[in-house]
Amino acid sequence: MKKNIFITLLFSSIFCLAQSKINKEQSIRVSYNLEYSPDSIHLNKKEYDLFYLTILKDRSIFNSETEYLKDSILNSRNPNNLFILNKSLFKNTIVKKNNKIINYINYNVYRFILNENLDLKWDLTKETKDILGYKCKSAKTKFKGRDYIAFYTDEIPISEGPYKFNGLPGLILEIYDSNRNYEFKAVTITKLTNDFDYKIFNQSNYKEVDYTEIKKLEAKIKDKPSILIMNDKIKLSEEAYDKYDRSYKEKNKYRNTPIELE
Repeated sequence: MKKNIFITLLFSSIFCLAQSKINKEQSIRVSYNLEYSPDSIHLNKKEYDLFYLTILKDRSIFNSETEYLKDSILNSRNPNNLFILNKSLFKNTIVKKNNKIINYINYNVYRFILNENLDLKWDLTKETKDILGYKCKSAKTKFKGRDYIAFYTDEIPISEGPYKFNGLPGLILEIYDSNRNYEFKAVTITKLTNDFDYKIFNQSNYKEVDYTEIKKLEAKIKDKPSILIMNDKIKLSEEAYDKYDRSYKEKNKYRNTPIELE
């Protein structure tokens, strides 16, 4: 089903991108396909995820299709629809505003806000290509232990891009690291009405933390993954938690090529 939706999006993009002008004041939504290799042993084994970059006048919001639809469902007050969503490894919602990044990290019962400063240094290069009918120029940068190559178009003069990437003189339509472990590529661009507003989930149960605390939690999850499903409302037996730990560790034992290496 998800594959069919993706194909529909891909072909509909040819129609909706009939090269109508997009200025820097225009609110738009860009969908990106991510092709990635999370498995360090089988690097040729690719996985895929779909993401949305919603660009408004005062901020941008980047999240997976699953997280985006989750927000929409919660705002519609019909939470039963949450059970039909596809799973995504990417639980973050990344908000970029005034050159700051607000990273909302959702580990089920653990929910954090991590404020980040990001000042990417770009080297503009000479390679060009066409993406979705837009002429794109290339640039290189280093980020969190990886070397990246980006293709951006100044025909859309919005200094934005997928994930935490921005700072180029145009919209990033494609970006990948030098090993091609992570590759984002735009598949649709949709204009939004000027009064469109993105309602982010209830943030009252999110705790503001620093990077050190995030790393400590990730170490705890690696040691005992079942802490992700422990809460006061649902009690399981120790045997059930142990079974979850074994299953989680077996499934993820080779997943050690995260997008951020540092």
